[in-house]
Amino acid sequence: MGESKKAFAAVRFEGFELDLHSGELRKNGTPPVRLPEQSFQILAMLLEHPGKVVSRREIQQRLWPDGTVVEFEHSIGAAMNRLRQVLGDSAENARYIETLTRRGYRWMGGAEWVAEVARIPEAGTARMSRTLRWALVGGTGIAALGLALGVWYIPKVHQLREKDRIVLADFTNATGEAVFDDALRQGLEVQLQQSPFLNLIAEEQIRQTLQMMKQPLDAKLTPEIAREVCQRTNSAAVLESSIRAIGTQYQLILKAVDCSTGESLAGTEARARDKDQILDAIGKVSSDIRSKLGESLTTIRKFDAPLAQATTPSLEALKAYSLGLSKWGKGDQAGAIPLFQQAIELDPDFAMAYLYLGKSYDVLGEYGRRDGPIRKAFELRERASERERFEIVSAFHQEVTYQSDQAIQNCELWEQSYPSDVRPHGILGFNNGALAKYERSAEEFRKAMELDPAKALPYSGLMIDLMALNRFAEAREVYEQAQARKVEAGEVQRIRYLLAFVESDAAMMAKLADSLSKQPGYEGRVLWEESRAAAYFGRLDVARELSRRSAEKALLEKDRGTAAVIESDAGIREALFGNLDVARNHVLAAKRLRGQSSFYALAIALSGDAVEATKVVDRIANETPPGSLMGKLAVPEFRGAIELKRGNATRALEFLASAAPYEAGWYNLYRAAYLRGEAYLMAHRGSEAAMEFQKIIDHRGIVLSEPFGALAHLGLARSYTLQGDIPKARTAMQDFLALWKDADPNIPILKQAKAEYTKLQ
Repeated sequence: MGESKKAFAAVRFEGFELDLHSGELRKNGTPPVRLPEQSFQILAMLLEHPGKVVSRREIQQRLWPDGTVVEFEHSIGAAMNRLRQVLGDSAENARYIETLTRRGYRWMGGAEWVAEVARIPEAGTARMSRTLRWALVGGTGIAALGLALGVWYIPKVHQLREKDRIVLADFTNATGEAVFDDALRQGLEVQLQQSPFLNLIAEEQIRQTLQMMKQPLDAKLTPEIAREVCQRTNSAAVLESSIRAIGTQYQLILKAVDCSTGESLAGTEARARDKDQILDAIGKVSSDIRSKLGESLTTIRKFDAPLAQATTPSLEALKAYSLGLSKWGKGDQAGAIPLFQQAIELDPDFAMAYLYLGKSYDVLGEYGRRDGPIRKAFELRERASERERFEIVSAFHQEVTYQSDQAIQNCELWEQSYPSDVRPHGILGFNNGALAKYERSAEEFRKAMELDPAKALPYSGLMIDLMALNRFAEAREVYEQAQARKVEAGEVQRIRYLLAFVESDAAMMAKLADSLSKQPGYEGRVLWEESRAAAYFGRLDVARELSRRSAEKALLEKDRGTAAVIESDAGIREALFGNLDVARNHVLAAKRLRGQSSFYALAIALSGDAVEATKVVDRIANETPPGSLMGKLAVPEFRGAIELKRGNATRALEFLASAAPYEAGWYNLYRAAYLRGEAYLMAHRGSEAAMEFQKIIDHRGIVLSEPFGALAHLGLARSYTLQGDIPKARTAMQDFLALWKDADPNIPILKQAKAEYTKLQ
């Protein structure tokens, strides 16, 4: 706020009141709505200058005074849209905020600024309260208030804003009892994460920061280390906690410390009669610190389930779960599984332990063992906090039922309840991408980046969306933003590799492949990406060798699921290229690895084993909930592929028709469109076939390095041949042969293409 307004507590206008401390907006006594930080700052800025134009440049300087790298235009527009939604306003029919094209915004009404009111100690009497009211009415501001109290002391209030981030340090355990190690911090984290006001920085970012500090990834977050993490992440405060024994009782102390100055911002303590009361004490100090740091009583009451109800009543189970999460965070899902299982043995109703057990199996590719624990977590979701319930429901619909619409609905409620939480936006981005709603997906990833610019995955998601929309220059800009934030490693670099592939930038591909090959977890993945890139251009021998090395790397890391996916992918490629015997060998290898992915089902179908493929697809269909994306997209695609290999074009087209609305999304990348084009060719319907293949050619940013992206040119040539348009057929065939100019000469489909081209001369 401007200098002249710092002494005020609130602004009133048109039945609204904006609390300048908490950022809450109230209307006529209704429950308050906490504005996102950027929307709050814009509203405060407009209210400071009613009737005057506030330019977008002025807003930019207010929101990002340090030159932070963001998309200013989009971020300001998004913040303004959220503000208008809360006010019930609109740009088209403005009541409060007028938009002046290419100039800025103007507040259309008036504003009453309300003076700061000092807080009175809780020990104050009713008589003191009456005197205070007299002083405020009949006195003259702060001077009269001081006389009424007989003092000139105004208690200093340390409050955080919604955007302020907090680092949670480890408990200092002075009891010598090992059961408290890890468990208490995990319990406190669960309690604090119920708050929609407090913004704890993620464990992922803590590990990244520890790495930059040359500290072990599992370094204990002592108060000193936590303060350095706090400073490096531009956070506002550290929460330091300790426990000690006093006779037979335990004392818990929690305090918030300014990480820049070391000044204490707030503190609280609680005592527990015995170990059974420890979790209750954690709940008490959590509620107290939330209140003292500025959270409203309304949200504390609403989001403050007791720890025993929200997670587990067992300290031992909580400790095992915490250790499991630690291994999970370091990428050791295999090591995390027995710890989550131990937590479940200690507390069979531990919902979050079931969830992360299922997630661990998912990462390891053991899909047959994934669904049971996630389904159990869903059944026990009432044994979790509000925020954890949102996470459980999202995982259930995303990983088990494949009901993207339900996952989206859940996450929309999640973001309303926890506007500072980045996770629902990431899940919304993914599921909208799966439904080919790329503009909406991009919007959600931008929101995630705005909320946490140091989190890597939103950058990669937004790059995928922009590539799908053929906005390659913007995708490069997003990568540059990730570089500026130093979060471009791993998945962000992998997506940048795909962008370089689409743009035929071989030098950038080589540079990124070299970088990824040196990063833990990506050594094998980059080999797979290089294999797919080589296959796209028909360099099959190179592709086979790279796939073999990639699968071997996965097996060395005991990742059988990924190895099975690589084998299945190789089977699909060989089948498309006409090497059916080689394709079947890859299918058998995937089967030995118990690969149950959609790649495996499609590989069986395309390899020509209709009987086995039908069994697999029937099983998938029986296990697929009605209305799921798997049922709408994958099952029809698999059945269509089976009928195509049987030579039944009409039946194949009937199945593939239902996949059309979703085939451009992340799960399919126009693969169903390619199969449909092949079915139209088989049915001698050249015009319809040409439309399917052209769709693929026009969307390189969606198709990426899928092998049918190159084969679509051949399909288009064959479509024009059926129509009798020889010049166009010749041009399309030349495009295919140019792509495959360095291809291995013995590939069956290449031999066929060359023979067809000769006839076109």
